[in-house]
Amino acid sequence: MTPIDIKYALELAGYTQADVARRVRSDLKRSAVNAVIKSKSRSKAIEGEIAKLIARPLAEIWPHWYGPDSKRRRRRINTADLYARVQILEAQLAAAKKVA
Repeated sequence: MTPIDIKYALELAGYTQADVARRVRSDLKRSAVNAVIKSKSRSKAIEGEIAKLIARPLAEIWPHWYGPDSKRRRRRINTADLYARVQILEAQLAAAKKVA
């Protein structure tokens, strides 16, 4: 869905962006909801509330985040693996300097 589609669906359901903000957290600003609608920001709480209010699955609203081809999952860096890789590269660099 485009941001306009999401805003229209909220309006049809009888909600404003400010209503969504209040339902998620009392001190949340409408601009935070707007940023999520425009995909400029991420908030699982806001995304979930919008999906619930307009009765649509997250994958339909934000297919780029939740669809089958989404890039939503970040690969976590395993610091132990990273440290081991640095050690290997430093050893290779030291060996290369000895040869040169």
